[in-house]
Amino acid sequence: MGTTRKLLLVSNGYSTNGIRDGFLSSLPSHPNQMNVAIVPTASAAWKAKQKGAVAAFDYLSGIGFRKIKFVDIEFQSPRILANFDFIFFSGGNPCYLLWQLMRTGGHVILKELYETGTYIAGSSAGAMIWGKDIRIILSFDPDMDSMNLTDFAGLGCIPFVVLPHANFIRQRFENYNHVISQVRHAIGEDVLEIDDDKGALFTNGVREWL
Repeated sequence: MGTTRKLLLVSNGYSTNGIRDGFLSSLPSHPNQMNVAIVPTASAAWKAKQKGAVAAFDYLSGIGFRKIKFVDIEFQSPRILANFDFIFFSGGNPCYLLWQLMRTGGHVILKELYETGTYIAGSSAGAMIWGKDIRIILSFDPDMDSMNLTDFAGLGCIPFVVLPHANFIRQRFENYNHVISQVRHAIGEDVLEIDDDKGALFTNGVREWL
């Protein structure tokens, strides 16, 4: 059998029964046989105290994962992540997260871990980085890029531009459809619009909505 690649992308963590049920049924082993890393790097101010990181810890510990540790790649080597069976990226600023990944070489390590079968999940900003490009966020919140990035390419593990909280953004911005169209034209990739109550589970590149 070949390696199974799994990637779960959500807007609000494990916020619905559908996401929770889909996640549990997609696990390769029982939770008590798996070690988990939660990466809170995207939240520069709150880190492990960021509400999405805390909620993920509470949920994952509640369903019985063997060991759960916070790994902040701003201060810890991303190579540490190779010691875990499941990695969860919590939310914050996608530009800041991408900047730290590029600075540390984490983008290379994470792509290798994904390709070799480490189950990975990302919420909000932690979901955006797995697509082809993150610059779509600047159309709705230009202040995100306080680092003045010169390269907005994501890890490219799926052939989409990932946009979490799509329902909220769609309601707030009248030019939403125009921006989506512009991004599709400029980047040449479709936009994966993830509403707050949805999750997209990719298994060997095949998408299933949860």
